[in-house]
Amino acid sequence: MSDVKPPQPPKQKSKKNSIGLAVFIVLATAVPIGIGFGPGYCADMETREILETGVSAEAEVLDYHDTGNRYNSNPEVLVTLEVRPRDGEPFRATVNTVLSPVSLATKPVGSTVMVKYDPNDTTRVALFPF
Repeated sequence: MSDVKPPQPPKQKSKKNSIGLAVFIVLATAVPIGIGFGPGYCADMETREILETGVSAEAEVLDYHDTGNRYNSNPEVLVTLEVRPRDGEPFRATVNTVLSPVSLATKPVGSTVMVKYDPNDTTRVALFPF
């Protein structure tokens, strides 16, 4: 008699394991992408909304502060503005945006830019592209 055992059929993977692995792969891929692109995408959507529905006004550039971030070699800056609505009191606002070095040079501190703002929430201000 030999001690040779007959071959065993391969074990079936459970559907739970396959589904769990698929969920893990999706989350492992989607979460970093969402964290990386989500905030910028949301900010861009807010800017578009303000530019479409906001109230136009002139604003004086009070300060630029470089955040240290770069996008296609263009700096992300915090722009401090004094917004001067046609009807109402001036107010200060800060806009986080990416500007080219040329744009920064053409609109130095003290210059006037066009903005749109949300009259119900004056912290929501968007620069017209310049």
